[in-house]
Amino acid sequence: MQLDRLSAPFNIWWCIGVMSLSSASLCAQPLIVDWYDELDLPDLTFAYIDPNLGGAEVLWGGNDDLYCYYDEKSIYFGGFGQPNVFYSCYDGGGSFDDLVAAPYQLNGPRTWVWNRQSIATPGYFLISFGPTELYNIPLIYPPGSEYARCVLPDGQQLYIGGTSTDCSPQSDIVYRVEWPDIPWRTCLPHGAVSLELQMDTLLAIGFPTVTRLDAQSGAPMDSFDLFDGAANFYGKSCIRGDSLYWSCEILGATHVGKYILGVGPAWEQTLPFAGAPVELFQDDYGHLWTAVENSLIWMNTQTGAFDSISYGTRINGMDLSAGSLLISGTLPDMQGFALRATPTP
Repeated sequence: MQLDRLSAPFNIWWCIGVMSLSSASLCAQPLIVDWYDELDLPDLTFAYIDPNLGGAEVLWGGNDDLYCYYDEKSIYFGGFGQPNVFYSCYDGGGSFDDLVAAPYQLNGPRTWVWNRQSIATPGYFLISFGPTELYNIPLIYPPGSEYARCVLPDGQQLYIGGTSTDCSPQSDIVYRVEWPDIPWRTCLPHGAVSLELQMDTLLAIGFPTVTRLDAQSGAPMDSFDLFDGAANFYGKSCIRGDSLYWSCEILGATHVGKYILGVGPAWEQTLPFAGAPVELFQDDYGHLWTAVENSLIWMNTQTGAFDSISYGTRINGMDLSAGSLLISGTLPDMQGFALRATPTP
């Protein structure tokens, strides 16, 4: 099924004929579908929007390799107006294991970070800056027994949260990378599952504990808890001004919360879903966007009120950039799908 630049009538058909509605129709929600595509690819993983060129990208792994699909705005191959451009981003050479992130930056370098554990010396990760093409010569950095969990690019520097055997008694660590140097490495008493920047302060988020670090020196400043409960080793966050939004699974249910930095919790919502969030983003109209299993969820940033719609068997990737929302996932027949839409008020 190939549908490019879908018209308004298709949006209505998509709402009533394709989606499995949970509590509302997408037609009445803050989202306009730009295009929808089904791909004969069973293992879609990440989804990204390039804020520089406007193109959307879906990544999938197969036979230990990593490949990309670009939408009709892509200019990497063939110029504009050519949808369904399949392009090999990285030939893993039989060693592709665990892509942590491959984010684009506005007016900045593309950054790939992934863990590599199927080789003789497991437990280190690799980083490569620059264009999409990696030519199968990724840069190994840093050496040793390391594992990356989260990535936050910021211009020419990069922050990585993960684990390291250099830290004891706990193995949790945060790096600042300024290629090819590491200005600082700071061990933490809790996991670094997500990272956010507020001015010159780095927030290392462990769900529930957040440690504030000086972004320039890596020196710990103080810490606080987002919620009461046991530690969770997977979650997502986003920040807008002094509002830190977070999501993770607590006691079998997905929770989303808002924490005002310097003040405390504003609200916490328990969603009727079980599972870890795919991503967490805020648009320009006061909505949070996340996904759990096969449910796309949007929330009011002021109150925490939410609604959702379900599709396929699982949503695996999500990005919100340059005014567009991109999601990728899996259908019941094991095909992949990609959908690009524009959030609205």
